[in-house]
Amino acid sequence: MKKREFLRILNKRIKSKDKEDIINYYDELIEDMMDKNDVSEEEAIDMLEDIDDIVRKANRDSDSKIIAEETYEAKKNKESDSNVLGKILSIIIFFPFWIVLFSVYFALICTAVGIEIGLGVAGVFSIIYGLISIAVNINQAIIIIGVGIAVLGVMFIISPIIFKIAKLIFIATKKTFKSISKVLVGGN
Repeated sequence: MKKREFLRILNKRIKSKDKEDIINYYDELIEDMMDKNDVSEEEAIDMLEDIDDIVRKANRDSDSKIIAEETYEAKKNKESDSNVLGKILSIIIFFPFWIVLFSVYFALICTAVGIEIGLGVAGVFSIIYGLISIAVNINQAIIIIGVGIAVLGVMFIISPIIFKIAKLIFIATKKTFKSISKVLVGGN
């Protein structure tokens, strides 16, 4: 249910003299929940108490704002208690998976850095060897220096690509962990 529909139902069903205060309170509460918990309107409203209970309490008691706060906090505490077990189980069950995923990520980064260092060293040493052998055979020395410059050029060209791939792998790993956590702890 969208916030607009939720507030419309409240407006229609609440008969309390504090009707406007209650509606404003729930409007702000839903906005705060969306901001703090990074959830949609529907998810924020699902986190609230049942609308029938809200209306019943609002019509029964003129100090409905306090009741609404208490019921929201009680429901929030109840949900957080049930999520603790899910979090503990997710850590235990998926810990080996996390280690493997992190190891693969780390190996890919090390491989990329190793390729970069290898190309850099090969290019520099090719240029140095070409300069040293210039006295022996100038044609061969120019070719070796050219190869060294080309290797360094390849290194500088693929460096940004390797770093972007590493960043994408990191983001994908982070999203994977987040989605696994959401599934295990019930969408929070």
